[in-house]
Amino acid sequence: MNKISFVGSCSFRTYFYLKLFKIYNIEIQEVFIYDYKPLDISMFKNKKLEYTDFKINIDESIDSLFKYFDAKLIRKNSINDMENELKVVNTDFFIFSGKGGEIVKENILSLNKFLHIHPGKLPSYKGSTTIYYSLLKESKCYASAFFLDSKIDTGDVIKCKEFHILDLDFDYLYDPFIRAYLLYDIIKDNNFEALKQSTFDSKEYYIIHPVLKKLALLKKERILKNEKNI
Repeated sequence: MNKISFVGSCSFRTYFYLKLFKIYNIEIQEVFIYDYKPLDISMFKNKKLEYTDFKINIDESIDSLFKYFDAKLIRKNSINDMENELKVVNTDFFIFSGKGGEIVKENILSLNKFLHIHPGKLPSYKGSTTIYYSLLKESKCYASAFFLDSKIDTGDVIKCKEFHILDLDFDYLYDPFIRAYLLYDIIKDNNFEALKQSTFDSKEYYIIHPVLKKLALLKKERILKNEKNI
């Protein structure tokens, strides 16, 4: 088995990843949390999420997860300021759960490999909000696991998976949940072999405009309504 460590900011995605590790007894060498801010999960307390054989319950605070994993809380705003902390860790790679739009710089990438779960199909959907673009264009959503490199969403890809639309809040629940599912899937198989991305159909997308985001969410509601009527 690979030796895995984790580094991330304080977010719902980090909550889902740590919850995944705890529920499925996945051994994590070290856990680093930066840019710590209180995370209010009360609006989703006791929410149960399920997709095929994968389940996550929102039934504890993120601080309890930090305590469970003996997380190191780093008083820095970016992973790019954590060279001293990360360079001494004996691990095969880090799972990365950074802030939205955060770009990891070469000083950090040179230390080790960083596995990131992207909310889009690579190389067809590059950018931070591509989950909404694929919903608009295809009525589908994707997640891709890849190792970061110095460019945006261009690293070697481990696996891509297509997901059905679920009746969940898209930003806080659906997005991190499908990312956690894919992470669970590849850890379960213990297969981290990555292949170079194809340049065919490679597209980059800007951060989605609020009007387009609203249209995407309206489409999500239509999809769910049609499924209920079938």
